[in-house]
Amino acid sequence: MPDHSFKYPTDFIDDSHQPITSWGGVPYDVVKNLPLDEPLHLRKSQRPLAKNLRECIKRNGMSRLALAGMMREMRLVKALRLIDAASQGNIKDTALIRSLFHHLEESEEYFHALMQEEKMFQQLHDEWRLHRSICRAFKIFGPHLVSLLIEDVKDYKPKFGSAYLELCARVAYKVTEAATEKEIDPPSPAEVAEAIQKDSSWLPRVAKKYVRAYIYYRMPNEVYLISPNGVILLGGDWRLYDTSEITISKFH
Repeated sequence: MPDHSFKYPTDFIDDSHQPITSWGGVPYDVVKNLPLDEPLHLRKSQRPLAKNLRECIKRNGMSRLALAGMMREMRLVKALRLIDAASQGNIKDTALIRSLFHHLEESEEYFHALMQEEKMFQQLHDEWRLHRSICRAFKIFGPHLVSLLIEDVKDYKPKFGSAYLELCARVAYKVTEAATEKEIDPPSPAEVAEAIQKDSSWLPRVAKKYVRAYIYYRMPNEVYLISPNGVILLGGDWRLYDTSEITISKFH
């Protein structure tokens, strides 16, 4: 259970830092291209187990009722519901799905291969969910900086609505015209690193001595990890980072 007795230091907030607090968002021309909707190929119904279960039932020419009748360990109505749920990717009970393929006379080797495909599918789905989380935050805040706290204050949990005000900061950017659409031109990682080194006033309000690193979300597909001393530690593709625990969307 979380330690609700945790108290962060009285000097945790540095009042000299005054980040931009308006939630203006980014131009629509940028937002409309963000991948916020779940791709068709990553929906539950397209899970390898679900797809292959439907195909096996069709290939065997077996009705749902006949398959349900083979599941003698449960009532017919319940078996039908479970078959329908499994066919749409809504069942996580591996033993149950294995029994369905067994009744369809598929080998254990066949099922094992499907489970390997399932792991790959889940990995792709998890990556997409992470990227969606980043894109949602980008839609609201645009380019932004997130503070990663040191171990001594890692249990700090911001109050509702205060995560952005204390741990994060928007990064000012230019808007440019490209052809018929607007584009944004955020500061380079080197420019942000220099601002961190100089302890610029627009940084997150948390005092720098409690920050072990900053994550700079320059673009939805471009992320940088920068030390409190202004050294770029890592940079490039967002997939380099497991940011699921620190993206802004987790605080809302």
